[in-house]
Amino acid sequence: MGLFDADLDFMEFPSEIIILIIVLSLFTEVFKRLSLIDYIGHYFIKLTKGNRTLIMITIPLLMYLTSLFMNN
Repeated sequence: MGLFDADLDFMEFPSEIIILIIVLSLFTEVFKRLSLIDYIGHYFIKLTKGNRTLIMITIPLLMYLTSLFMNN
């Protein structure tokens, strides 16, 4: 058909992006198998004593601070 030439289109695509996606998916799979996300969720519930408003404030704040750390 010749509608999409993957070799030509991805020739200039940065390989760092592909590596980043692969590494992030590996980390996600490891965290899922270790139930780390569930542990963190239960920890937040315990820490905030079930206060939904406090949870809604702390989780985005934690995500923001983690993003600051990861981007540098």
